[in-house]
Amino acid sequence: MKTGSARNWLGVSLIGLSAASFGLITTQSRLAYDGGSTPLTLAFLRSVAFVAAFAPALVMLGRSLRLSRRGFLASIWMAVALMAMSLGYLGSVFFIPVSLAALIFYTYPFYVAVLSRLAGREPLTAAKMLALAAAFVGLALALGPSFATLDWRGIALALAAAAGVAATNTFGGPIMRENDPLAVNLWINLWMMLALGAYVVVNGTILLPATTTGTAGLIGATACYLVAFTSWLLGLRAVSPIRAAVMFNIEPVVTIAIAWLVLGERLGPVQLLGGGLVIAAIIAMTFTGSRLPDAEARRPSSA
Repeated sequence: MKTGSARNWLGVSLIGLSAASFGLITTQSRLAYDGGSTPLTLAFLRSVAFVAAFAPALVMLGRSLRLSRRGFLASIWMAVALMAMSLGYLGSVFFIPVSLAALIFYTYPFYVAVLSRLAGREPLTAAKMLALAAAFVGLALALGPSFATLDWRGIALALAAAAGVAATNTFGGPIMRENDPLAVNLWINLWMMLALGAYVVVNGTILLPATTTGTAGLIGATACYLVAFTSWLLGLRAVSPIRAAVMFNIEPVVTIAIAWLVLGERLGPVQLLGGGLVIAAIIAMTFTGSRLPDAEARRPSSA
C-alpha cells in the first residue's frame, strides 16, 4: 500500500514537473521566434540536444540502449506522434490565434478518455468526466479564445497535435514499463532528429536567432524540453493516462503566468477564474482518480 502510494505520488510529481516545463517552453519559443528563429529550427535543435546529452550519459551509466522488439517499433510511431504534436501546435499559431490553438490542442484529454475506454484500459466514470469537463471549461475561461478568424489549416494542425499527444499518453505507458524509458526517449528523439534533419537538408534552412534575447529563448526552450520530455515519459510509468492528461492542464496556466511576467500580457479576472478551475480539476483527479490495474502495477521495471 505504501509502495503503491509512493509510486503514485512520484508519478504525479514527474507529470507536474513535465507540464510546468512544457509551459515554460511557449514563452521562450516566442522570444526565439521574435529574434528570427522558426518552429522547425527549434524542433530540430532540441532533438539534436537531447540525443547529444543523453546518448553518452546512458553509456556512462552502463544502461543499455537496446529495446524490446515492441519497444523499438513503438519508438517509431511515438516519434511520429510527437512530431505531429510539436510541429502541429507550433505551426497552428501561424494561421489562427494562439489562444484558439491552445484551446483546440487541450481537447486531447477527451480523446485520451475515449481511447482508454475503447482499449479497455480504464473505465470512463462520471467523476473522471466531470473533472475533464471542469478542466476544459477552465481552459476556455483562462485562454479566452477569439473565434473571429478561423483558418482550417490552423485548426487541422492543432487537432493533429492533440491527436499526437493523446496517442502517446494512452498507449505509451506499457512501453515505458517494459523498457528503459530514457532509452525509449533517446530513440524517439533520434528518429525525430533524422526526419527533421532530412527535411531541413532538402527543403529548409536552420535559422538561429539574431538577438541575445532570442538566443536565450532558444537555449531556455531547449533545456526545458529536455526536462519536460524525460519527466513525462518517466511519469507515464506510474500515472494512468486520463490522470496524466488532466494534470497536463497545468501547462497553459504556467504559460499564461510566464507570458504575463515576461511578455507583459495581462491576466483578467475571468482568466484567473479559469486558471483556478483548472487547478481544482487537477487536484480532484489526483485524489479521486483510479489506480493503475494491479497487473500493470506489479510489472517489473527495467529502469
